[in-house]
Amino acid sequence: MAKANEGKPLPATQPGARSAVAYYNSGNAYRGKNDYDRAIADYNEAIRLDPTYAVAYNNRGVAYRDKKDYDRAIADFNEAVRLDPNFALAYNSRGITYKLKRDSDRAVADYSEAIRINPKFAPAYNNRGIAYRDRKDFDHAIADYNEAIRLDPNYANAYFSRAALYQGTKDYGRAIMDYSEAIRIKPIIPIAATETGEMHVNAYHGRGTAYRDQGDWDRAIADFNEALRIDPDYAAAYNNQRGVAYFYKGDDNRAIADYHEAIRLNSNDASPYNNRGNAYAKRKDYDRAIADYDEAIRLNPRSALYLMNRGNAFLSKKNYDRAVADYTAAIRITPLPSVIGARGEGHGNAYFKRGYVFDQKRDYDRAIADYNEAIRLDPKFAFAYNNRGFMHYQKKEYDRAIADYNEAIRLEPNYTLALNNRANAYRARQQLKH
Repeated sequence: MAKANEGKPLPATQPGARSAVAYYNSGNAYRGKNDYDRAIADYNEAIRLDPTYAVAYNNRGVAYRDKKDYDRAIADFNEAVRLDPNFALAYNSRGITYKLKRDSDRAVADYSEAIRINPKFAPAYNNRGIAYRDRKDFDHAIADYNEAIRLDPNYANAYFSRAALYQGTKDYGRAIMDYSEAIRIKPIIPIAATETGEMHVNAYHGRGTAYRDQGDWDRAIADFNEALRIDPDYAAAYNNQRGVAYFYKGDDNRAIADYHEAIRLNSNDASPYNNRGNAYAKRKDYDRAIADYDEAIRLNPRSALYLMNRGNAFLSKKNYDRAVADYTAAIRITPLPSVIGARGEGHGNAYFKRGYVFDQKRDYDRAIADYNEAIRLDPKFAFAYNNRGFMHYQKKEYDRAIADYNEAIRLEPNYTLALNNRANAYRARQQLKH
C-alpha cells in the first residue's frame, strides 16, 4: 500500500491561516518521526484555526490510522472529502483504512473514486490491486499493478505488490523478477501501517521468501542477510525467515540460533516460537518443542497450525489424549491449516492426523470416520486411502480394504506400503473363503 503523501498545504482562507499552515507542517514533521500524538495535537490546532483545511483532516486521519484508530481516521477522511469532493488523496487514504478494516468492497470503491478524479494516480491503482488480490480477483489485481507501473515505471511499491501476488500463485520466476526490480529502485519501501504495525517492507526480504518457497535456500539466506544489513530494525522478522531457510537446508543449529534471536528481539511474535518448536521436534526433543508450541499458542490461540504442530509432538510422545485434543481444536478453527511437518513432510489435514491417533488407540470406527472426512477434504490424499484401508483390514472388511488400497495405488503407483497392504488383504480374503 502506498503511504498517503502530505502534499502541498491547501490554501488556508480563514483568519490565522499562516498559523494553521505552521501547525500543519509541524504535524507532518512529527508524523514523519512516528510521534502520532504530537502530530495529531498539531493537526487539531491547524483545524481549529482553519476548519476548512481539508488536507489537515486527511493527514490527521493518516495519523489516527497509523495508531490503528480506524474509526477516527475514517471520520477525518469523510470530512476531508466533504470539504473537497475532488480530493483524490483523501479517497485513497480512506480506501487504505477500509482495507485495514477488511472491508474490501468499500476500499475498492474509494480507490476507484480516487482514480476517477485523477486517472494518473499510480498509488490508487496499486492499492486497488491489493484489494482485488485480497478478494482473490487476481486478473484485476495484475491489471491494476500493470497500470501503476505504466504510469510510474519507478514505483517500487507496485513491483513489490505484483511480486507478492506472483509468489502467492507460485509463479516464482516472475515474483523474483519483480522483487529484483523493486530492489533496484528502492529496497526499503514505505507503506501505510499494516495490522501488525509495520510501516515499510523490504524487497530483499520479499525476494528471499520467494527463493525460500522455491527451495533455493542459499539465495534465500543471502537475501535475508542483505535485508538484515540494510534494515536492522526489522531483525526479528528477518532472523525468523532466515531461520526457516536454515531449517529446510538442514542446518538446525543456525536455524535455532536465528529463532532465539528473533524471540529476543520480539518476544510477542508467536511465529519464531512455533518455528523453534519445529526445530526441536526434528531433533526429537519433544518437551522443548511442546514448551515452544505452548508459547506460540498462548500468543495466538486461533492458529490451527500451532495446534497441529503441538498435536504432532504429543503424538510422537504417545500422549494420544493430548494429541486428539489439539487436533480437535485445530479442526474447529480449520481442518486444513497450511502446515508442513517438523521434518519437512506431512500433510495439513487435521482429520487425517486425528484419525491416525484413533488408529493407534485401536478405535477403528472413529479412525474411519476421520479418514472419511480427510478424503472428502482432499480426494487425492493417497495416505488417507491407505490408512482407511488398513482400518477396514483390521475389521476384517477385506473388500473395502482392497478398494481403498486400489485407490491409494492409483493415486501413487509406487506407494510400496499400499502395495504390500493390498497383497496382505488379498491373502486374508482368500484364507477367509477357505
